[in-house]
Amino acid sequence: MSVINQMLKDLDQRQGDESINNERQHIFATQRQPKKTWLLILLSLVLINVFTLIIWWQYQENQQLKAQQNITSTANIASEQLEHQVKSPAASIKESSLQRSIDTERQNTVVKQSVNRVDENISSQVTEQQNENQQIALSIQKNVPSNNSNEQVHRQQPTTTNNTVKQQENDTAQQHVSSKTDSKPTLSIARKQLTPKELVDQKTNAAQQAIERSEIKQAEQLLEEILLIQPTHHSSRKQLAALWFGRQDYRAALNVLFQGISLAPQNPDFRIMQARIYIKQGMLSNAIASLLPLAKVDNVEFQSLLASLTQQVGDHKKSAAAYLRLTQLQPAQGKWWLGYAVALDSQGEFNLAKSAYRQTQQTNDISESTRQFIRQRLTEIGE
Repeated sequence: MSVINQMLKDLDQRQGDESINNERQHIFATQRQPKKTWLLILLSLVLINVFTLIIWWQYQENQQLKAQQNITSTANIASEQLEHQVKSPAASIKESSLQRSIDTERQNTVVKQSVNRVDENISSQVTEQQNENQQIALSIQKNVPSNNSNEQVHRQQPTTTNNTVKQQENDTAQQHVSSKTDSKPTLSIARKQLTPKELVDQKTNAAQQAIERSEIKQAEQLLEEILLIQPTHHSSRKQLAALWFGRQDYRAALNVLFQGISLAPQNPDFRIMQARIYIKQGMLSNAIASLLPLAKVDNVEFQSLLASLTQQVGDHKKSAAAYLRLTQLQPAQGKWWLGYAVALDSQGEFNLAKSAYRQTQQTNDISESTRQFIRQRLTEIGE
């Protein structure tokens, strides 16, 4: 009995221990269950956040990709437009030419229609066209100035043949397709742009005609216009200076000659005219000063004027130099040798003077009184 009791006690103890263990496990289970729940909640929250972040990141990446694509497409379009503008300027021209060709075809269509309508009555209109053209030509001749060559009138003459009349009507309809559908004789005035040379030639001829008609004021105005167009037109400058010199407007003549000398310093004609104006005013020193810059020029008129002026003022050295150049230019002229001899004689260059006197005697264009003077001078200087 004691053994049984002992066993029962042991069994009771075991059952008590098992119940205690079960209670402990239950307690532990009850204690672990809230922790698992929170872990699951945290895990789900984390997964949700991660999933949200992944979605947001993909959305941002898609937006950036779209923005880059837009920028790229915009840049491509801009570059294509720029390349089209830079490298293919002919495209716009082709388009405009295509548009013009389309417009031309439309106009031609309208023209053909108008020509077809006009062709039915063309035979009766030829006579009217001729009369109207003649009247227009007469009215233009009355209204258009004769000296205005910038406008040239070209009249369209109708012919007796059918083809020419049709062509004329075609041209007329093309010019007036927007306002007129019937064809009438028209007058076209074409303005021809003259070149400076053509304009100068025209005004030069007009100035010459004005001088021949003694219309000096008009000639002077035309010559001034020529010099405005072409300042180096030397013949017009000389003519203008001569006209002003003729009516004793010395200041204006000298001014226009000074301008010519500044443009052409080596032109002797301007200096000759200038010297003659100074001589007319009694200003011999100014006349000589105007000639001296070209003292070595090979021009007979220039050197004879310089020799005469320097001889008058007693400058025998310059006079001898001028006469010597004249003897070189015209060695058969006795008057140049005589002037050279007198200039040397006046300076006391008797040996050279005797040689010049003898050369003068060998010419055939001196008078007997001149020969007598030469013999007398040769005797006096000791021949």
